[in-house]
Amino acid sequence: MKINKSFYRLSIGALVSSFLVSGAFALESQADNIVFEGDGNSTEIIIKSDNIGNSTLYFGDTLNNFLQWNADENAFIFSNNVDFGGNQVLNMRIEHITSTAGNPIPDCDSTQSGRLYYNTIEKYSYVCNGERWKQIDEESIPAVVPFIESVFPTKLEVTVTTQINIKGKGFMPNSQLIIPGFSGIIENFTLVSPSEITVDITPDTNTLDGAYDFIIDNSGKKNTEWTGNGVQIINIFSTVDVIPGTVLTLWERTANVDVSEGSIFPQDNGVVDFDKGGSFGTVPENSDFSLTFTPKYIAGKSSDGYGFIGIDNEDPSLDPSFTDYAFYFNNNTLELYENNVKVLSYGAYNITDLYKIIRSNNIVYYVINNTIIYTSTIPSNSSMVFDAVFIQYIGAENIKLTY
Repeated sequence: MKINKSFYRLSIGALVSSFLVSGAFALESQADNIVFEGDGNSTEIIIKSDNIGNSTLYFGDTLNNFLQWNADENAFIFSNNVDFGGNQVLNMRIEHITSTAGNPIPDCDSTQSGRLYYNTIEKYSYVCNGERWKQIDEESIPAVVPFIESVFPTKLEVTVTTQINIKGKGFMPNSQLIIPGFSGIIENFTLVSPSEITVDITPDTNTLDGAYDFIIDNSGKKNTEWTGNGVQIINIFSTVDVIPGTVLTLWERTANVDVSEGSIFPQDNGVVDFDKGGSFGTVPENSDFSLTFTPKYIAGKSSDGYGFIGIDNEDPSLDPSFTDYAFYFNNNTLELYENNVKVLSYGAYNITDLYKIIRSNNIVYYVINNTIIYTSTIPSNSSMVFDAVFIQYIGAENIKLTY
């Protein structure tokens, strides 16, 4: 069929849309094919409406593959990959995003891997590597020599994931952490600010005990250019877990308490006094350690619990004033005591949280769910034992000393 030099409206089969055809061309129907053959002039297929809404051209009976004009997005949508066969994409711009507090950058995770965008505020382009946004045009950033001021914590336990906080200067979006000789996982590297980085580190069983360097690499500029910076800044070690109530570790000096593996609870003997308690274990002097436990009420009680749970360099009596470092569960509030002196009023606490007392480099930290709530000003390097003293109702379970 030949159509010359006029406008014709063409309806084909059950097509919803109509086409306006301009110019001289031949229309030929061959089985499932529709062929347009022009005479050298321009040929146009026009869906003639400025308010057409979403218009979709489907391929295949399942209607899973299509090319759509999406009026809501004011953009074309392809249902599948587009292969240009090695040809150039001309005059193209990647997605522009104005990154502000009210318009944050997109999420970057495994589902967004490979996504690109241009930050209109920073004037840089970024690609998602499946975990974080990495700047593409890194050559536009002058590389600076970073400097590490501090790392916390400095002790890493084999097979345990620890979030490390690194503070210093000159940290950049392209910064990378290198630990020479390390075997394990380094993940969730986050640039908090030019002066702070957080990263999760998990040494595996192939990691040898000992001191390791931290190297921050800014595209070839490293903190080790500062003599000694970051050298042997962390220690990785295998640990010993001491759990009371086992064959290897017995409860000691118990009075008016019910004890079992990893648990100690005061007996309800009608005496409202510090006449209940127990201890176990001995951490060697000058050794780093952590005490972990979960507080718990005895059956049938949910308030009016009073008890000190902590560590001591000895266990002379049931007098809580002798406890060196302790959590004091004072009914519904939590307080911290050191040598009979209250050093912190924490307030309301959660009975299901995990509580820790950690000694690292002779400094004692009080931790709840991996968050430090207080750092002691009293240094500690002596041997230590677990020490608990109760008045009534509240005890502890999941007790463990690790050193």
